[in-house]
Amino acid sequence: MIRADYHTHTCYCDGHNTPREMASRAVELGLEYYGFSSHCFTWMKNPILTNVPEYIKDCKRVREEFKDRITILIGMEQENLLGGTVYSDIEYSIGSTHYIFDKGEFLCLDNSADEFEMNCLSHFGGDYYKYAKAYYETEAEVVKNTSCTFIGHFDLITKYNEGGRFFDESDKRYTDSALEALTHLSKAGVPFELNTSQYVKKRKREMYPSMFLLKKMHELKCEIILSSDSHKKEMIGTGFFEAAEMAKECGFDHVNILTEKGFRQIEI
Repeated sequence: MIRADYHTHTCYCDGHNTPREMASRAVELGLEYYGFSSHCFTWMKNPILTNVPEYIKDCKRVREEFKDRITILIGMEQENLLGGTVYSDIEYSIGSTHYIFDKGEFLCLDNSADEFEMNCLSHFGGDYYKYAKAYYETEAEVVKNTSCTFIGHFDLITKYNEGGRFFDESDKRYTDSALEALTHLSKAGVPFELNTSQYVKKRKREMYPSMFLLKKMHELKCEIILSSDSHKKEMIGTGFFEAAEMAKECGFDHVNILTEKGFRQIEI
C-alpha cells in the first residue's frame, strides 16, 4: 500500500471536512505522509475562496497535534492561468488547469456537464476537438506558470466524457493535442499525478490520466505520484491499489511519495 496522499481538500475550499478531521482519518488509515492542498483563491467564474492565513494557521495547528503519528505537509492547488502565487508557508503545490481563456472569458471545465457543453457551443461552435486543443495548449504551460511540485489531473477535459459523450478520445484530433502537451511537459521533469477521484466515484472507467496517456507517460520516462483528490475524509487514499496495478500494467515499477526532503521512489 502507498501510505501517502497529497491532493486533498478541506472546508477551507470545496471540501466537506475540517483539516483535523481529514488528518485524523489519514492516521486511522495508517498513512505515513499526508498533505493539505486547498484550492487557491480565484476571482474567476465559479470561484473557490480560501482564507489563506487561517488555512495555513489551522493546518499548522493540526500538524503539531499529530506530529508523532504522521508527517503532514501544507500545500495548495494552484490555478494554471493565475500563476504561482507565493505563500511563504506553502511547502508544495499542485499545478492544475480548471479554466481556459477564450474570447475574453474564463471558461470552467469541471463545474458541470451542462456548462462544459455550453462553453463548447458558444466558444468553439460545438467542435469538441477545438475545445480540447485549447485546453491542452493551456495545460502545456502549467509548469511554467505555476512552478508546481507535481501536475494535477492532466486530462481533466475528459471529466464529463465517459462513454465518448462529447468526443472520441481515440480520435487523432484529440490524441495529437494531448500528446503534444504531454511531450512538452515531460521535459520539465515534474511528476504527473495518477488521480483516482472520478474512478472511485464510478463516474469514469479510467483514472486521470487515461491508460493510453499513462502508457505514453511511461514511454516518455515521466514520474508519477498517486492522489485521491479527496473532498471528504472517506475518500482519502481510495483507489490506490487499483492505481498501482494500472501503473504496473503501463510499465511503471515505482511511484513517488513526497517527503520533507523531496520525492522518494516507492516500488510497486
